[in-house]
Amino acid sequence: MNIFFDMDGTLSVFNKEAGPDVWSAPGYARTLEKLNNVVGACKQLLKEKTINGEKINVYICSAVVSMDFAVEDKKYWLKEMGIDIPKENMIFVPYGQSKKKAIEEAGVTVRPGDVFLDDYTNNLVELAQIKGLIPIKLLNGINDTHRSWRGARVSAFSDASEITTTILGISLVSRAA
Repeated sequence: MNIFFDMDGTLSVFNKEAGPDVWSAPGYARTLEKLNNVVGACKQLLKEKTINGEKINVYICSAVVSMDFAVEDKKYWLKEMGIDIPKENMIFVPYGQSKKKAIEEAGVTVRPGDVFLDDYTNNLVELAQIKGLIPIKLLNGINDTHRSWRGARVSAFSDASEITTTILGISLVSRAA
């Protein structure tokens, strides 16, 4: 089972007040506040290792404004948060490019019931095109104002165990269908 996490607005608080001049500056990603319960869920999934005998692979798939400093800043942030993701499970996507395409180019085999947690509806709509992948909208307190996403949802304000259970439950139900 593959579980993908976006970073900005999903693992970390998205600063909607900051503009491109701020979030494109070197070091910006290192300063982001974590969404505690989502970070906790990610760590729980990393510790789980398996579910129903199947290996759990946790991935990061996050947009970056620069492939040099921003990638290093995000890797630093993950390390500081105690999220120990193998290097080969980190997919960084140049800002404005397709996460779907990046997953395909990374050679990740998506199987029915794999999930992707993201806060941005446009990403979720695109990710829904990957056969077998279940996009899940993370409600982070600033998004979903138009309720345009019609798929699965989970709140960043649920406790870490509830987020983990929801992600795994959605995956397992999908596999059983």
